[in-house]
Amino acid sequence: MLKALVKKQLKELFRGYFYDARKNRMKTPGETLMRFLWFAAIMAYLGYNFYNLSGSMYGVFIPQSMDWVYFSLMSMIACALGTFGSAFNTFEGMYKAQDNDLLLSLPIPAYRIILSRLTGVAFLSLLYTMVVWLPAAGLYIIRRPAGISQIVMILLMIVILTLLVTVISSAFGFLIAVISKRLKNQSVLTAVIAVVLFALYYFVVIRLSDSFDTIYEHSDEVSHFLLRFGNIFVLIGKASAGDVSSFIILTVIVIFMSAILFLILHGTFKGLAQGTASRKRSKALRYGKKRSPFTALVMKETGYFFSDASYMLDCGLGVIILPVLAVLLAVYRKRILELIYALLGDLPGLEGYVVVILSALICLVMSGNMITMPSVSLEGRSIYLIRSCPVDSKTILNAKMLSGISINSVPVTVSSLVMALSLKLGFFGVLSVLLFTLSFTVFMGVSGMVMGIRNANVGWVTKEAVLRQNFTAFSGFFVYMIIMTAVAGLYILTGAAVPGPAYLTAFSVLMVIASFFLSKWVYGKGKELFEML
Repeated sequence: MLKALVKKQLKELFRGYFYDARKNRMKTPGETLMRFLWFAAIMAYLGYNFYNLSGSMYGVFIPQSMDWVYFSLMSMIACALGTFGSAFNTFEGMYKAQDNDLLLSLPIPAYRIILSRLTGVAFLSLLYTMVVWLPAAGLYIIRRPAGISQIVMILLMIVILTLLVTVISSAFGFLIAVISKRLKNQSVLTAVIAVVLFALYYFVVIRLSDSFDTIYEHSDEVSHFLLRFGNIFVLIGKASAGDVSSFIILTVIVIFMSAILFLILHGTFKGLAQGTASRKRSKALRYGKKRSPFTALVMKETGYFFSDASYMLDCGLGVIILPVLAVLLAVYRKRILELIYALLGDLPGLEGYVVVILSALICLVMSGNMITMPSVSLEGRSIYLIRSCPVDSKTILNAKMLSGISINSVPVTVSSLVMALSLKLGFFGVLSVLLFTLSFTVFMGVSGMVMGIRNANVGWVTKEAVLRQNFTAFSGFFVYMIIMTAVAGLYILTGAAVPGPAYLTAFSVLMVIASFFLSKWVYGKGKELFEML
């Protein structure tokens, strides 16, 4: 039975690679291969970035014979990325899965359900930790001669780190489930905790990447800090550097932590799973104003976004991040202006570079806010309810697109104005930044709806299948990033051949035209596909 449950869990993770939910058929081998190749290309790109980061770390610590510090710091980054990638998946996948009640009603021991859920968490943890640890380990083995025993321990560290990240992620998901069960608004709690974690994560990464010189000058202090406060990472570092006793102690500790956490999950799973998955709030009957069908649908979509923590975190984090960046830019505008003039002051057409780069950065931050992409799939098996209403499908799709675009437009407009005015870009500079970012917001909303309809999946068990684990969303995020990188890169490569505002205006027109033709597809073929769901 455990084997069947684990197989089911892994199939849910990779369901989108083999099964076309919209057409209700298995994908062809070619389609599956292309998806895996695209995924492998993205992971290779991330691995290349961490390889470069490892090279910087290697140059700081290895010449000073501080091998263990090198491995300790890289293991910390691997654990941070792994926890970042799988913590909220643990809460959604373990405690809010729609098949929890069904599985618990069957003669299946709870520990088998827990182990199968943890298998999914462990697999995601393995992917995220490998993308950091393998480049770091490979660089070390290539550049520095190592014995067979050390190489074996470095490779076995993948298993240790995977278990450690799984324990941390599962503990985090358990805490969210315990706290959210006792609060009325679970979505606000989850969103607040996530934003704090994301802020800490990005703060650590930015500080780490900007402080290699400081780390080099104070490498002894770094090692003393790890020895004092990072005991488990010290063990990881020393074990990876070849200390067998540290490896044995580390293995015992991680296994002990895993056993304790499993006992806690086993004792609380039934109560938390039933409490978070099936609990419904009782509300008093309220009478509202009469509204048009379109207005009611827009309010429904907007309300659903702000009431679902997973939806906000996976598809709307930029709504919070962008205003924060705008405030920071306004507060430190003098220092930032001094830095810009110090780096780019000799370039002709300096304002054009700033206008284009600022617009591209704003759009990069918003690239993950694909609110419209999962909106159709999130209807789930209850999509027949909205389809049964006396409302045209075009009105439903319009409401979904307008809701997603409007949610993004407010922070984009305010942040773009604040940033452009803070950098003193002038009237046409400010206007072009605002026009470009809003055009991108519309383009992202319409193209997201196209991707959402073409790859609709209303048969999901957990929302993560259409949010965090969605291949289309994963790919779309990188496509938007590539587009914005190309816009900025083309302007830099051409040496600012045209003024920045004119350059942005031209691309804004292109995105508006593309949005128009994509919307025609939504109202034509997209409407037909939606009615077939």
